Amino acid sequence: MNQSSDSPALRLLAVEDDPSYGALLRELLAAEDPRVEVASVTSLRDAIDLLGRRGADCLLLDLSLPDAAGLAGLERLARAFPALPIVVLTNTDEESTALAAVAQGAEDFLAKRRADGATILRAVRYARGRKSVEADLRRTGAQLAAAEELAQLGSWEWDLETHTVRPSRTLCRIYGLDEERFDGDFERLMSCVHPEDRPSLEAAITQALGGDGGRFESEYRVVRPSGEERLIQAVAQVRRDGAGRPATILGIAQDVTERARAHATVEVLQRSLLPRSLPEIPGAELGACYRPAGAGNRVGGDFYDVFPAGDGSWILLIGDVAGKGPEAAALSALARYTVRADARREPDPGRLLELLNEALVREGQRFCTAACARLDLRDGVRSLTTAVAGHPPPLRVRDGRAGVLLSAGTLLGCYPSVSIEPRRERLVPGDTVVLYTDGVTDAQAPERVLEEEEVAELAAASADLPPAQMASRLGAAAIPDSRNARDDIAVLVAKIA
Repeated sequence: MNQSSDSPALRLLAVEDDPSYGALLRELLAAEDPRVEVASVTSLRDAIDLLGRRGADCLLLDLSLPDAAGLAGLERLARAFPALPIVVLTNTDEESTALAAVAQGAEDFLAKRRADGATILRAVRYARGRKSVEADLRRTGAQLAAAEELAQLGSWEWDLETHTVRPSRTLCRIYGLDEERFDGDFERLMSCVHPEDRPSLEAAITQALGGDGGRFESEYRVVRPSGEERLIQAVAQVRRDGAGRPATILGIAQDVTERARAHATVEVLQRSLLPRSLPEIPGAELGACYRPAGAGNRVGGDFYDVFPAGDGSWILLIGDVAGKGPEAAALSALARYTVRADARREPDPGRLLELLNEALVREGQRFCTAACARLDLRDGVRSLTTAVAGHPPPLRVRDGRAGVLLSAGTLLGCYPSVSIEPRRERLVPGDTVVLYTDGVTDAQAPERVLEEEEVAELAAASADLPPAQMASRLGAAAIPDSRNARDDIAVLVAKIA
């Protein structure tokens, strides 16, 4: 279908060693959308030169080039132009090649013999959407870095080749060093570490350099020039060069001597994992509740999100990652943004959870449970498609009675592939859909664990309330004596008008 003239033109670059196929690409895409501009080059060198001069909205890359065979060209382009969406378009349709291409930085993979104009254009739009989401995630990271600065989190980068370290201004303040006079000597920085704690810190660094993961955490004391001791918690990651050799170590260190400061950081981190506000959905009203476990001094692992899918329906997502703290925060962000990106082309909740499992396994992350629902209120049709992966099933409240929407699904991140069976329901005006994490059932554990039927009864008893109040009522009902919950609690409610 031809696109409206109001749509912005797409500037594509085809890197294809066969000029005749490059011409065919132009014909296919022009027939689909005359506004698409397709430039062609026949070598990797020419592609790098053209991209440096004029850029492109998306790259269509063949893996058989005269100056770059296989994935070598893809790796170079992805490294040189990290913000550029890349769709691999080649003669093979082997799954192993496709997976390897995506792992090397491609957003999508198409076999030439199956690629018509519509398919290619759809892949291009998906690739651009996914890159846009990645950019949003990077911006969120920058905002988080600013919040960490406010919370007295220092950062450092250690160049392993020159053995020099570049500490941030905040880190120098934490260590009691003069930023202007510090010359980058790593040994000088390490000399601030308490003699009793230095061996364990050095052991953690050595283990990270020799291992596959390259990430380490350490808690140690530093002694300022004044003699004052400060307790530090550090997290660092080894970065490797193209040959796999350790090149740099990036890390952050927080002064946790004053727990109030750490608590302020947790609040900023936790807010970054949840939507700032819920969207307005025509034909439905939303509400949510989040209550962290304990005294709220650690980042929780529960998350929720609501956003539009690519087909005009809406995705409701709720989940629970393993653990607490920075790792849980990173995993929650990965889960939310992965599902958001994939929903632009795949609105099916079961498939979205399967794609999330692939991302978690690929990144080597810890496990995660999730429930995903697709709410479709278009053209007078009210339907709900749900899928769960090791997570409490959603509830539907109708006429004062709550039913459990059971379906099969395995928790995510543990197995290379999972099978998720979605369930579809018809909705009527007045129906209420409730998604919640196991913090609702486990908040009073081990003294008491609520059954799913008990949660359903609580939901039915609160169904007359507005969604926001209903979510809060369910969160409060899980811990009626106002004690600190043993687990994070998240509740998401949608009421159909």
